[in-house]
Formats: sequence, C-alpha cells, structure tokens
Amino acid sequence: MEIEFRSSYFVYIVTDEERSHFQAGVTTSLHNLPDARTGAAAASAGVYDRLLYYEQHEEMLTAVKRETELAFLSQRKLRKLVSAANPQLMFLEKPAGTPGI
Repeated sequence: MEIEFRSSYFVYIVTDEERSHFQAGVTTSLHNLPDARTGAAAASAGVYDRLLYYEQHEEMLTAVKRETELAFLSQRKLRKLVSAANPQLMFLEKPAGTPGI
C-alpha cells in the first residue's frame, strides 16, 4: 500500500505597517507567518509581517521557483502585482482552512 502525502505551498508577499517595502516568501502554512507587532518594536525591527498577497501551489518546486521570481522583482513591480489582486493594499487575514492550523 502506497501512502500519498499531499501538502500545499504558499508564496506570499508581506509588508510593513506603512506599506513601504514588500517582501516575498514561501511557506507550507500562512499561519506560520509572524504576527503583527505594534509601535516602536515594529518600527525599529523593520518587521514585514502584514500579509498582502498569496498564491497556493501544490508542488514545492513550483512554489520555490515562483518565490525566487518574485524575490528578483523590483519593489515597483511587486506593488503592481499585489495591486492587481488587492487594489487598496488591504492587510489580509490568514485564510481559514489553510494547512497548519
């Protein structure tokens, strides 16, 4: 009997509270992203913990390749990509039902 292991991989873009810089990453669970911090701690640490955008992939290699593509995009191009799906650059809630809850 063969056991099949299936998982989802998420490519995501996070930002700081002021939406001044975007950063791409890859994870198996959007719930593993850092929680939002407030005040001086966030400002001094340069924390990018506000979820703006994500894509779900079934293959790890596909997700890693996509994250690498995004990592090499300029901030302007990342902003354009995010704005196409999230025009007001609203902070997204981590979606219910994603693996890792």
